[in-house]
Parts: sequence; structure tokens; C-alpha cells
Amino acid sequence: MVVKRKYVLSKSRKDAITFKQLDKNLRKIGLRLLTQRVINQWIIRFNLTEPEAKRLKQTLGQTSYYICFPDGYSIVIHTSFNPKLGKYGEFTTKGGSGWIIISGGIVKRKLSIQIHRRKIFMENFIRKISNLAEFFTGLLENRPLSEEASVLMDLQRIDGELFWSCPIDTDVKKPILSGSIWNVVSKDAINEFIMYEYCKKYYEQVLRPKKGITKRVKRKSWKK
Repeated sequence: MVVKRKYVLSKSRKDAITFKQLDKNLRKIGLRLLTQRVINQWIIRFNLTEPEAKRLKQTLGQTSYYICFPDGYSIVIHTSFNPKLGKYGEFTTKGGSGWIIISGGIVKRKLSIQIHRRKIFMENFIRKISNLAEFFTGLLENRPLSEEASVLMDLQRIDGELFWSCPIDTDVKKPILSGSIWNVVSKDAINEFIMYEYCKKYYEQVLRPKKGITKRVKRKSWKK
């Protein structure tokens, strides 16, 4: 009797497969790889100084993506995938994680979303980052015009809600799920954003008070 050995993928191989699919999805949306050369250009251009933070050496090789818009907005997606770890590359945390950061407008940093990946839910991890990246890319490519001031509206989070706000007349606001957004991004991307907002509210209003968490610790930002 011949017993067939079950082939089990290593962590490095599994992480590489996950990242390859994520890389394909993000490039399809229009994001480009954020290289060290681009980072150095940004540091010089905006006269930035890195914050003093003790970071593990393995996190310094993370892979990131970015897209810039003509009106000054940008989206940067950081992943904890390090291609130099293991045989094929690995996520540096147990499950892996990703960050979606949106900046631009009057308040430079608009939104920061962290997405965790559990070992058995790799498809969910890819889906969440890909859908949210598609949603915000479509959102910023189609910023509405303020009829009162004839200027492009600014993305703002007000009382926990995301709105389009007029940079001149701040009383003029519009919900972001309006206008052409339904025609430029997929329904899956919109549903992903709605679910993210719901989970965020549930955590802020229900789970945090239960855990006794009343104040969020913020990391020191980059100095300009």
C-alpha cells in the first residue's frame, strides 16, 4: 500500500501567494510600488524628519504602494510584507496587516485604516484592501464641485462621519455616497466601505467602553 504524503505550503509560500494577488489587484486599480527613491524624494520635497521610533529591523522592509492625484490628494497603502524574509517573502506579523492612508486638502492626513489578516482568512484580507483601495481611488478621482464657491470639495471626517466639505464655506457639506460614486466603483467596493464604517462605529461606541478604553494613544507624527 502506497501512502501519499500531503503537501503542506510553508508560511513563506502562503504569504507570497497572498501578496502576489494583492499586488495584482492594487496595480490594476492604478497604484504603483513605493520605492525608497520615491520616499527620499518626498522627504526632501516636504522637508520631513523621521519620528524617533524603535522599530524591529524586519518591519523596515515593508512593501508599500501609492497613487497621487493632480489636486494634491494621495493614497498610500502600507503592507507588512517583507520580500527579504523567508524563501519567498513573509508578512512580518503573525497574521499580516495593511494600512490605507489618505492625505491632502486643508487637513493633510484625512484617514488611516488598518486591516489585519488572520491565518485562515487570506481571501478576506485581500478583498478588504483591494475593495477599499478601489473605493477611495474612485472617490478622489471624482471629487464634487461646491456649487456655492465653485471649488472642489474637501474630504472631512466630522463627528465620526465622512463628508465632502466646502473649503471656503464649511457649512456646506455633502455625503460621500452620493453623485457619481455609484457609477465609477463597483458595488462590492461600496459595500466594503459601508461595512468598514459600521464596524468602526461599533468598536468606538460599544467595544471600547466595555474594555474600559477611553483614550487613544497616538504616535508622534512626522515633523515638517
